[in-house]
This record gives sequence, C-alpha cells and structure tokens, in this order.
Amino acid sequence: MDLPDVVVSLALGGPSVAFTALNSVGTFTTTAHLIVHLSAGSNWGAGPSEARAKTWISEHASRVTINERQLQVQAGTPGVLGAHLSNFEVCEQRRLCNGKNAKFVLMAANVLMLRHGLEQHVAAHSLSFCIHSSSCSDAHLSGDNQLWREKLGELSWDPRSTSSEDFARAVLLRRMRHSVRTSNDSAAVEDGWIARFVELLRSGHLPPTWLARPIAQMPHEGSFYPVRVVRDFLRRGFRGSAFEAALQRQQASGSHPCPCCDLYDTNTSWKSLGSCSFEELLLPTFVWQHHPDLLRAAVPPSVLRVWANLHQPHNVTRVLCHLVAAPSGLGHFFGIKVPHFFLGKMMRDLLRLDPFGASVERDPSWWSRICRES
Repeated sequence: MDLPDVVVSLALGGPSVAFTALNSVGTFTTTAHLIVHLSAGSNWGAGPSEARAKTWISEHASRVTINERQLQVQAGTPGVLGAHLSNFEVCEQRRLCNGKNAKFVLMAANVLMLRHGLEQHVAAHSLSFCIHSSSCSDAHLSGDNQLWREKLGELSWDPRSTSSEDFARAVLLRRMRHSVRTSNDSAAVEDGWIARFVELLRSGHLPPTWLARPIAQMPHEGSFYPVRVVRDFLRRGFRGSAFEAALQRQQASGSHPCPCCDLYDTNTSWKSLGSCSFEELLLPTFVWQHHPDLLRAAVPPSVLRVWANLHQPHNVTRVLCHLVAAPSGLGHFFGIKVPHFFLGKMMRDLLRLDPFGASVERDPSWWSRICRES
C-alpha cells in the first residue's frame, strides 16, 4: 500500500452535518487518507441518510478509515482534542502515519471545502501556526463590501510576494514572523477567554515539559502538523499529564458542565470554558515551546472561520465567492467553518443543494458555477 503524505482527521457529530462535512472533504481532496471519528451518541442519520453515508464510505474505502472508538465530544471540552488524538492512534495502528514526510490535518464537523489543492499546500509547508485565533483565520464579517473585503485583506498571507506593494500589505506575515522570533505571546496571554490556561502554565505546578511561556492559541480547523511532532506531543506533552486526566474525567462523566474545573481549581464553568479547548491551546503551545525551528516557514490554518449573519444569503455567497476566486493572499484558505446550526441551512437553502452535498460530488466545479450564477 502506498503511504499517504497527508492524513486528515475528521471529528464529526451527527446526523445533520456529519456526512455533509465528510463528503465535502472527500470531494475536494484526492490523495489524502481520511480518518473519521463520530462522537458518542451520534450516527449518520436514520433511513436514507445512513444508507447514503455508508454507500459513500464503501465506495471510498481505499482512503477512508472509520474510527470504531466513539468519545464524548462537545465544544469547549477536552473531547475535541481527544477525538483527533484517537484518530491519530488509529493512524499509527494502521501504519498510515509511517510515511517519511507524513502530515496530520485536523478538521471539524462544520467545515465546507471550497477548492482542491489542500494536500499540495500541506506538503509544501512545515506546519500551521498562529499565536492568537483572531489574528490569522477568524473573519468577523459585516457591513458593506469594502469593509468586509478589508477585513479579509488583513488575513492576507503570501510569503512568495516580492513586490514592495505586496510586502506592505502582508501585515499578518510580518507581525507573525516578528512575534515568533521574539517569543511575543502577548496576544494570547492577554485574552481572558484562556486566562485559566495561562495561569496554570505560569503556576509552576506542571511537569517541566510545559514551560511558562510562550503560549499560543490557534484555531484547530484546517491546522496541520508533521506526524513526528504529534508523536512527540503525545509522548512528552499529553500522556500522563494533567490534561490527559481532564480528558479522562470528562469521558467518565459524559456531558460535564465544567469539564476542567478540577484542572483549574474552579467550580464555575464560564471561568474555564475557553481554557478547556485543548485542541486550540496544547498543540500550538507545545510546538512553540519545543519545535520553534519549524515556525520560520509556518503558515496559518487552511480553513477560514466565518462569523457573520448567515441568515442572510447574500452574506454567505459574497464571502464564499470572494474566497473561491482566490484573491492574492487568500489562496491558503481551502475551506470555511461556520456555526453548526447554520451548516445544513447553507447547504439546502442558500447553496441550492440537498443536505448531503450530492451535487458537489458529481461536479467539483460546483462552487465556481454557483458564484457565476449569483
């Protein structure tokens, strides 16, 4: 068996969006192997939904592996990272992660892919990294065309640009490179959402593997790492740690109102919720602390997180079509993440598809056609 250079870890819930996300990622990748975790209590949907999902999976069996383990996964809990690490263990067991240059990509359930080329992009860069989520792949979009285009322009990232005009616009690139070089983690440590995590790392109560700084917070959707880095993270940063214990407590208790209360010595969930999003905190922080050499050529995650009024069709299509056109500096985004409760509506009402994306599978040029017609 040829070993894949890129393995995509999908952490799915169901049934409303699970197959939509799987089909979307499967359609816009060609050589990546997909390892799929379906959270505990979820399924593909009864009747035709489940049948269609299982048929699709069997037709793509050569590059789709279903993780038979089902963890409890809710946003803001250790279970999100747990699902991806469980997929990584499957990757190791199946020897899918044995390729010399293999990379591991994290994808969420509410991701829609926009274009091909993810595998080539991942293979061409060391890993994905940013210091703070709002700085690299979060787009809060509202207002007129000029305003939201300017907001997207702030996420421009094109290290190949050589002209003075391109360099002047590459604010994010320059800021990130400087922050990495100087270990300036102020954007993360000043965020009250992850204050408990910052306090814990600076408390001196953790094993020496975890340093007081630097600290990073990165969106996990579309993030990617060399397999060797994930192995190192599991061995030195996670197994046997207080973070793994928090995951085990959450899994033992099922749906937990405050899954990280013991970890952060608090009894109120809102004080620790952001700091419980291990998938956005532990991996990027570990990389910055122990593999800083890889950050000189890192790029942001390959999925744009869109925060907008998606009840208005125009708000969706104008952003999607702008990204599909791949304007200068935004070509590193291969998909978008939208809030769970909007995803099915987007696919059905706004983008004129059935909930399972069958039209995309038949015609991968579908996005471009939608944009021409809009």
